[in-house]
Amino acid sequence: LFTALLGGDDGEIRAAAALLGALQDKYGAAVEVKNQALAAELMLNDRQPFMRVIPFYFLAWGLLLAAYTWLYEHVRLITLPIWAQWFVAFIGVDLLYYGWHRLSHRVNVLWAAHVVHHQSEDYNLAVALRQSVTTTATVFPFYALLVLAGVGPFPLGVATALSTLYQF
Repeated sequence: LFTALLGGDDGEIRAAAALLGALQDKYGAAVEVKNQALAAELMLNDRQPFMRVIPFYFLAWGLLLAAYTWLYEHVRLITLPIWAQWFVAFIGVDLLYYGWHRLSHRVNVLWAAHVVHHQSEDYNLAVALRQSVTTTATVFPFYALLVLAGVGPFPLGVATALSTLYQF
């Protein structure tokens, strides 16, 4: 599917179009495919629909990084040595993500951001990694606690990325 979206040949595109369930899983609630023929035609005519979404993710993550950096430089409550930042980041991200995830199944606003992750009938790595752009905003207050506790943006970012991968 990724090959087709990023410019594969027509045979690959037609094969990917036949797997519209995977297309629906990839885009989740953001795109409702009501007509399979129309969706296949869209894929054949526009080989890079995913590429239009990428700037929004970069913007969201850039704003998040800027906010965490500003908090770390101007508002943090304590200064931790670098080894402690990494330790607190890995333990804290796991604990705070668990709290956010539990609340996102109970609080409507958080669920609205999180439901995209639960749109698939199958669970695989692509589904595990699929997150709404609004997830960035809803998880921010949780991870901001780590920044206030002295965890720098880089250890926080690495711990978040690794946590996301090992949860699968």
